[in-house]
Amino acid sequence: MDFDRLIDRFVAAADFAAALFLAAITALTFAEVFMRYVVRQGIPDAFDIGRLLLCVALFWGLAGCCRRGEHIQVDLFWAALPRRAQLVVDVIAMLVLFVAMAVLAWMVFIRVIEMVPSGRTTGDLLLPVWPFFAVASLGLGLAVIVIPAYLYRLITQRR
Repeated sequence: MDFDRLIDRFVAAADFAAALFLAAITALTFAEVFMRYVVRQGIPDAFDIGRLLLCVALFWGLAGCCRRGEHIQVDLFWAALPRRAQLVVDVIAMLVLFVAMAVLAWMVFIRVIEMVPSGRTTGDLLLPVWPFFAVASLGLGLAVIVIPAYLYRLITQRR
C-alpha cells in the first residue's frame, strides 16, 4: 500500500472518530435536556463532558480538514493570482498552518503531561480530565503528520 492511501485511511478513521465524538455530544445534550425538563434532574458533569468531547472532536476533525485543504481560506486574493503564484501562496499557507499546528500539538501534549500528576477532575463525578486532553492531543498529532503529506501532494500534482 502506498503512503498516500495509508494517510487517507488514517484521515478517514479520524473523521469517523470525530463523527462519533459529535454523536456522543448530541446524545449527551439530548439526554441532559430531556432529564432536566422532564425528570427535573440533570446529568452530573454533562456540561464538562460535553465541553471536553467537543475539544476532542474538533482536534480529530482537523486532520481531515488539513488533508483535504478544507480549512478556512480567503480565496479573493488567491483567485486573482496566476496559477504559479497560487501554488506559492498555497505552499506558504500550508507551511504556516504546519508550524501553527505543530506548536499547538506540542503545547497540548505538554499540558497533558502537566495534568496527569495534578489530579484535575470534573466537578460532579470527579472524572480525570487528562484522558480527554490526551485523546485530543492524538488528533492534533495526526493533523501534524497529515499536513506535510498534503503539502507534498499539492506540490507534485500542481506542476
